[in-house]
Amino acid sequence: MHLDRHRIARIAFAALLVLGFWAVLPGAAQAAQSEVAPTASYQDIEFILSSFSFLVWGVLVMWMGAGFTMLEAGTVRTKNSSMICLKNVGIYSIAGLSYFVVGYNLMYLDVGDIVGRFQLLHGPTGAEAALFDGATGRIDEIVANGHASMSAWFFQMLFVATAASIVSGAILERVKLWSFWAFTLVLTAFIYPIVGAWVWGGGWLYDMGFQDFAGGTVVHTTGGCAALAALLVVGPRRGKFRPDGSVKATPPSNVLVMTLGVLILWLGWFGFNGGSQLVLGTPGDAVVMSSVMANTHLAAASGLVAAVLVARPLFGRLGLASSLNGALAGLVSITAAPNIAESEWAIVIGAVGGVLCSVATYLLERLKLDDVVGAIPVHLVAGVWGTLAASIAGGADLGVQLAGAGAVMAFTFVASLIVWKVIDLTIGMRVSRDVEYVGQDVGELGIESHPEFVLVPEDFEDYERPLNSRERRRRRSERAVSPGEGWMDPRQPVPPGLFPPTDPVPRQGPPPGAVPPMQAPPPGAAPPRQAPPPGAVPPRQAPPPGVVPPRQAPPGAVPPGQYPPTDPVPPRQAPPRQAPPPGAVPPGQYPPTDPAPPDPRS
Repeated sequence: MHLDRHRIARIAFAALLVLGFWAVLPGAAQAAQSEVAPTASYQDIEFILSSFSFLVWGVLVMWMGAGFTMLEAGTVRTKNSSMICLKNVGIYSIAGLSYFVVGYNLMYLDVGDIVGRFQLLHGPTGAEAALFDGATGRIDEIVANGHASMSAWFFQMLFVATAASIVSGAILERVKLWSFWAFTLVLTAFIYPIVGAWVWGGGWLYDMGFQDFAGGTVVHTTGGCAALAALLVVGPRRGKFRPDGSVKATPPSNVLVMTLGVLILWLGWFGFNGGSQLVLGTPGDAVVMSSVMANTHLAAASGLVAAVLVARPLFGRLGLASSLNGALAGLVSITAAPNIAESEWAIVIGAVGGVLCSVATYLLERLKLDDVVGAIPVHLVAGVWGTLAASIAGGADLGVQLAGAGAVMAFTFVASLIVWKVIDLTIGMRVSRDVEYVGQDVGELGIESHPEFVLVPEDFEDYERPLNSRERRRRRSERAVSPGEGWMDPRQPVPPGLFPPTDPVPRQGPPPGAVPPMQAPPPGAAPPRQAPPPGAVPPRQAPPPGVVPPRQAPPGAVPPGQYPPTDPVPPRQAPPRQAPPPGAVPPGQYPPTDPAPPDPRS
């Protein structure tokens, strides 16, 4: 029987697999019997879940940065939107570096009553670092810590960035970028870590029993006090308050972006409060975390409803911005004590926070404090209320809560005021009048967030051939702004080579000295009058009916235009005087205003 060679090859390969499996199987079974598979202990699972919880909730908290950015960009005028984007992204960069280099160790490393140890650079512990080299002998020491050290740093770093974002929203449209970043460095490296050491690091407030579950005092009260100090130093925006004391309305530039920013903050708050449970390893931890997230949502909902109900009595109308701030105030109010079993208390706390936020917004305008996004009513007022409410719903001591809130407010306000004053006296805090007029996008960044692009003649040359560096420098020196950046200041002359955005095509006139082309008149229209050739006598035209003909110069009179403007005008000669007719009144006897004398013959 003829066998195909491919079939023979497949049979041989199958036989080799069977022989190999038969040879290896006894050894594998013996090895499996001799070794016991490692099993994870309860502590190992708790360590893994807690570390992973920090990382996941931290990512959700960082998403709040997008919420702050969109809320601020939708609230301000469009000429400052690009600056807000750069400033808020820079907050997370500065906070990450400063909290890694200095801040975290001051807050958590060997904390006494006031502050921790000043040690540069935070990193994994020695036992954790040994794992990177494959050494597992100190695994029990790592697990005993409860979570990976860098996971805790990552989560707490996002909290300190949130505190700096609160300050940003209050002083928009008038503070220099580098001045704000300088204050952010001091806040995230020193001011915030000191407050955190008092409350969370084992300091004197922690020993007194002060309760702050997720940062109602450490984050929001600290950020609100720093924002208040900044407002007192920088002052309001130009034109916000009229000379008669009335407030000029500044409606949001984009309500869609502003609303989306609040919804993103609402979403990120679940990670902000839920991750503050810190431990996730037992059924009790899961139950508490679930209640925390449910109470967070209930407080936000009641805060928005309460702000809507009090808007008309306070402001005379229902406003979108005040309603959205009511929701944020409810979130801030519950942050200090969301770990309560009675969820109805969360509704009460959030509703009171929404009302207090609206009342504080009304009072700030009367005090002429220009808080752009309402950071002080939302974070400072609602944060203090939430700290005190922890004694009502969470069982904390009211006296301790009052003392802790007062100490944090006093320290943060004084320290921030000193830092802002130093910045204002050195590098300056406020932008110039011109930059505030044209906007920080153009004045500091040289761009616009919503440019209107217009093609100019140079653009067509750019498409034909690339420009070298010398030509680019020449064009930049010739023009005040680059094409497409729009018109920054209407008081400035139009730069050469540019045309206003309203004119899509530049209007070009005839060259100097050129005679414009003649156009035929439309049908039925009279032809235009043409000047006679030089030396020709113009034809006389009869005047229209009812019009007095013009006076003709007598023979021998000087024709008009004979004397140029520089020649003196020839003197006029009076006609010879004639004797008045008999019986006429001599001239000058009666003034023009006197009536005519009576006729003696009557």
